[in-house]
Amino acid sequence: MGQTNLSSPSIILTGASKGLGLAILKILLERHHARVTTLSRSYPEDLQRIVEKYGPDRIVVVQGDIGIPKDNARVVKAAIDAFGELDGLILNAASLEPFGE
Repeated sequence: MGQTNLSSPSIILTGASKGLGLAILKILLERHHARVTTLSRSYPEDLQRIVEKYGPDRIVVVQGDIGIPKDNARVVKAAIDAFGELDGLILNAASLEPFGE
């Protein structure tokens, strides 16, 4: 990874399509001027509007599921390809499958 850009960190955020994840995304973009790569199962209108507002230099959306290892690898690759580095992870997504059965 390259040198960390403290004025514009590169962050992966899971579960950014709605609720708390969408709120976190807005904070990262507005207050922290972050470059964000998201991983979410859906791509609703609220998320689309944010992508249109900030553009590909600030946000990359990967559709997928945290329960699928290939999707996790895709979001990491997308972050590195888009921003050249990865400074942090915010693991907000929930699983729909029950654990411990």
